[in-house]
Amino acid sequence: MDEPAAKHPARSPEELLHELQVHQIELEMQNEAMRQTQVSLEKSRDRYAELFEFAPIGYFTLSNTGLIAACNLAGATLLGMNRSKLVSRRFAKFVTAEDSDRWYQLFLSVLNTTDKPSEVLLLQRGDGSQFPARLDCRYVKDDGNGGTVLLTLIDTVERRSLRQREQSFNAIFEHSPIGIGVAGPDRRYRQVNPAFCRMLGYSEAELLGMSYLDITHPVDQELTIANPSMLRADDGRHFSMEKRYVTKTGNTLWVSLNAVAVTDETNGELLYSIGLAEDITARREAEIERLTHARQQRDTLVREVHHRIKNNLQSVAGLLQRELGKFTGLNPRLETAISQINAIAMVHGLQSSAPDEATRLCDNVKSICKTVSELLQRPVMFRIEHEQTSFLPVGINSDESVPIALVLNELILNAVKHAPVGGAATHVSLSADGVRAKLSIRNGWTTAPEFNFETGQGLGTGLRLVRSLMPLQGARLSFEQDTAGQILTHLELISPIVMPHGQKR
Repeated sequence: MDEPAAKHPARSPEELLHELQVHQIELEMQNEAMRQTQVSLEKSRDRYAELFEFAPIGYFTLSNTGLIAACNLAGATLLGMNRSKLVSRRFAKFVTAEDSDRWYQLFLSVLNTTDKPSEVLLLQRGDGSQFPARLDCRYVKDDGNGGTVLLTLIDTVERRSLRQREQSFNAIFEHSPIGIGVAGPDRRYRQVNPAFCRMLGYSEAELLGMSYLDITHPVDQELTIANPSMLRADDGRHFSMEKRYVTKTGNTLWVSLNAVAVTDETNGELLYSIGLAEDITARREAEIERLTHARQQRDTLVREVHHRIKNNLQSVAGLLQRELGKFTGLNPRLETAISQINAIAMVHGLQSSAPDEATRLCDNVKSICKTVSELLQRPVMFRIEHEQTSFLPVGINSDESVPIALVLNELILNAVKHAPVGGAATHVSLSADGVRAKLSIRNGWTTAPEFNFETGQGLGTGLRLVRSLMPLQGARLSFEQDTAGQILTHLELISPIVMPHGQKR
């Protein structure tokens, strides 16, 4: 008698629920794995479709009877017809009559062997034009419908032309005497030619991967960054510039650089840029020598012109001075004219010594004080404030040198003229910090002055001239009277009237 089957202990609802939950999780994990597999398959399909559609050669799928089942864009372009009109048409229709037999032999060979035969045939496009093409075939068996023929199509004329252009470019690239570098969007070199390596003293291996900023002179880096950024613009496919490179040994050389952008036809993004660099160091040095020589000649001529003008003006001032005292009523006017001529002569004299630099204000003031003192036979005391410590000389803008000299002359001349005879000497002081200057004149007056410089009321001939010559910007004139009854005249000058001494004008 058989033993009764062992009974499984009854499971609680909690255990059954737990098993169902575990099973549910396993199913969800399997479902996720299947979903990931499907996504991968779809991506692979999409990649295959892109490769098929956008390949540079024609792809065709033919039935075992020679009908076109499918083709890519390149294939339709080569045959000059819309793809929808190619499907179900016999491929033999696009083979010229003289090569039709060779096509049938090729097609039969594909169906009857496992080889991958190829042949160059003369094909005919939809518009009747002809072109030679290389056909590569492969047969794929399919028990269901008799199999298919996979065919690739290449225009041999176009391919030969592309190969020739590539060979020509390579020959130019390798043997060009001009340095050529191909850089990616990250500014790093992808390709350099031997001339570029020789120019910079680096090997090809050293340059590849380096940025063109690595070999650019620091002074030119900002301009070098700015110009390539223009290559991304629709109207900025090319730029030219002269810049400096630093060679491996640390030497600096000048190059004439022409850069061309190569962009993606679909989105316009910069793919790479080609730079052609010609060493123009010798030309630049020759140009610098020529310009230096020309500048020296110009400076010599300018100095001579200023010197002659100064001499002529001093001669005129000397002739006028001889007339002083002959007509006492004219003496004040003659003295004013002589001082003005001497002030202008002083400017030309200073410019004859350094024609390319702004004349120093302190030299102008010192010279005017001396000529006024000699003319009027009265002392003028000039000093520079903090000359040995904080004083920094300033130059006078060449466009304002004569007007400022006349203003200084009139202010000092009037101060001396109106000071009491036998009284304290007129004092002139100058302070400057390299960017601004202040001239102060202290003198006594025979009678208390009553005038308004701003409105012009009560001005004498000298101050009217000063008022007319004062620049619109960069100059301020003020007057005050101290407790001792002395008149203080202050002239403050800033840019654009004055500039740091030594700065080229």
